[in-house]
Amino acid sequence: MIELEFEINGVDFHLFEAENKNKIRSSNAKIIRFFGKRLLKSTKGEKIYFSKNCYIGLFRSLKNQEGTYIDEIEGKVLKEFVFGPSEKKQKYLSSTWDTSIYLHYVNSYLNKITFQCINNRIMAKKVIGEFEKRMVKIYGKPDYFEQNGNRICTWSDSSSKVMTELNENIQHSYIHWFIQDH
Repeated sequence: MIELEFEINGVDFHLFEAENKNKIRSSNAKIIRFFGKRLLKSTKGEKIYFSKNCYIGLFRSLKNQEGTYIDEIEGKVLKEFVFGPSEKKQKYLSSTWDTSIYLHYVNSYLNKITFQCINNRIMAKKVIGEFEKRMVKIYGKPDYFEQNGNRICTWSDSSSKVMTELNENIQHSYIHWFIQDH
């Protein structure tokens, strides 16, 4: 299975894990109710939790690689990847940005995680670029790549799939990590 070592506000989550309301609450995620579920086109038996302006951590095992050059790309050591919302407008960026996450539980098991960087084109591209560098280093080149207005990359194995999306015309990037349907 593709493993992203995924954290929301310091709380780790894994595909296939059972719903744990204390863990979800600790990550500051809230359940999405009727109208939100309809907008997201949820399936029967699916619970969706949402966290806005959260800190997202990925690839924790790269944290202790600094100095070993095992995970070096283009002369830079790849480290754990952590990103979050801007606290205020940065001098070098045109505006602030936000993050959000959706946790999808089907029959009380985590089936899909979608996370995004929104409202800033520069940060959206940076998040996708940094994420994809680590995916290529760990899992190799993507199984699928498309770039025609939208940029889409996918990595998959027998049980899970990761998909990145970046639309050059808008200010958002999306990363989806989910269980493959067979």
